Amino acid sequence: MIVIDTIVNEVETYVNEAREISIKYKLPEVCTEVLLYAMLDNKNLSVYQQLKELGVNTIGMKIDLAKKINAKAAPVSAPIMAHSNALTGLLFLNGGHTNGTRLLQTILINQNTAAARMLNANLVKLDKYGKVIYTPENN
Repeated sequence: MIVIDTIVNEVETYVNEAREISIKYKLPEVCTEVLLYAMLDNKNLSVYQQLKELGVNTIGMKIDLAKKINAKAAPVSAPIMAHSNALTGLLFLNGGHTNGTRLLQTILINQNTAAARMLNANLVKLDKYGKVIYTPENN
């Protein structure tokens, strides 16, 4: 039962952590970059573990995301917000799936989000079967 609860709550955990980060940085909305940062920040859930196993520089990606998030930070506290349109769309496209890997695939399928662009810039993509892959430049 504990394993099922962990899987069921994985996407919810990422979204809640993204909301906390947005509050901390006084962002006007919870956006996909913050969601990706939350996914990389939680070492106990599937996305971080999967990307590390693939050899992705998760630390470098988090540093880049932190810079983008800091640049969006408001000088004064704003009331916490709703999800950005992009994040709302991603969660809708994710179709209620609760697994973090599925959410990562949804981000990569929907190429018009900042999170997808960041993953692509770090050579994380989907193969023709929809599997998340890392494509280092030397291949």
